[in-house]
Amino acid sequence: MQSDRDRRVVRGEDERLLASGLELVSRVLGKDAEKELRHRALDPAYNPRDTFLVVSGGRVVSHLRLEPREMRVGRSLLRVAVFSDVVTAPEQQGRGHARTALDAALESARAERYQLALLFTDLLDFFRDLGWSPWARACFTIDIQPDEAADIPTAVRDYRAADLDSVMAIHGHCGSRYAGPLLRSIAWWKSDLQRRADRGEIVVLEVDGAIKGYARARHSWPDNSEFAITDLASIDHAGEVALLTAFLQRARRQGFSRVTGQIQLSTPLDDLPSGLQVHAERGQDNRAMFKLLSLRRLIRALIPEFQAIRIRQGDCGDRQVDLLVGRMAAEVSARSGNFEVRSPPPNRPSFLQLSEGDFWRLLFQGRLPPTVPGPQAELLNFLFPPREFAFWRADEP
Repeated sequence: MQSDRDRRVVRGEDERLLASGLELVSRVLGKDAEKELRHRALDPAYNPRDTFLVVSGGRVVSHLRLEPREMRVGRSLLRVAVFSDVVTAPEQQGRGHARTALDAALESARAERYQLALLFTDLLDFFRDLGWSPWARACFTIDIQPDEAADIPTAVRDYRAADLDSVMAIHGHCGSRYAGPLLRSIAWWKSDLQRRADRGEIVVLEVDGAIKGYARARHSWPDNSEFAITDLASIDHAGEVALLTAFLQRARRQGFSRVTGQIQLSTPLDDLPSGLQVHAERGQDNRAMFKLLSLRRLIRALIPEFQAIRIRQGDCGDRQVDLLVGRMAAEVSARSGNFEVRSPPPNRPSFLQLSEGDFWRLLFQGRLPPTVPGPQAELLNFLFPPREFAFWRADEP
């Protein structure tokens, strides 16, 4: 068996090794290597250095890409390192190559002051053993009938380039209701629409000359049997129903019998046209996994949201709580309407200890463990109000 003593991690500046890494991604995930390189070049945030390659025996045996994104929590933005295309050559699996790539990417993300890391995987046990925390996202499945009972709403039409500003505004407006949506810049939108144009579609809801909602779908992602709704946002309930109805009918006309989605819906599935569906159900997708990189930096980034909550709800008084999440500690204090986050002294007598799973529930949903003492619970309940978590599937790498 070949020794791994010469194993090393290199970044993607080496064009030859990067090409080998993309060939590995193509072999394991079925992606077209040349097309993948073109798509990466369209991404405004793409940097070859954000590709981590494990080289052993003179060849690339593992690949990981770090994608820089920002996550919205109220008025605050958190820096997120999204890990994608984490693959190892099949004949090299079980030798720690993927873990080596992950460790190098996490070390780089901490050095570059990211606050959390995020990935999507079916290997939940593997990543849980490495300290990642799973997070369930809302999803739904709708089975549709092969009949003509429901027409596509006349207000729904295909997307045009001139609609981009309105679509961006609607996405931002709807995303601000939740914790978890990733920020999309105009450069992200333009590059993503260009990259996805060959395998998806986008529609808008236009009422009296104004765009009131939009939706996107991918027909062959992750396989040819699925019609997957990846984005859907509307300013009202009626618009959401119209957009869902339009995509259900389009899917039926294209020969699909099932539509799936991983988006937050306010519409009860029973409200959809009965002629289009035989069965509809909500569920949870557990493929998202988070890892905390810096507790202090993350909470410090939330101060704009803390200030907004104080303005809406009034002064929270002078209070303090010391958090310990894993091995990371932070002192959070509110004094005279101002908020501070710093490292607690090592001789502090007591900490509120949370697992990473408990911390994500606090951040994204405002849920505290029932064992939290009253004074600490009062401050945390003020700073982390109940929310809903939402993550659009279009933001997955």
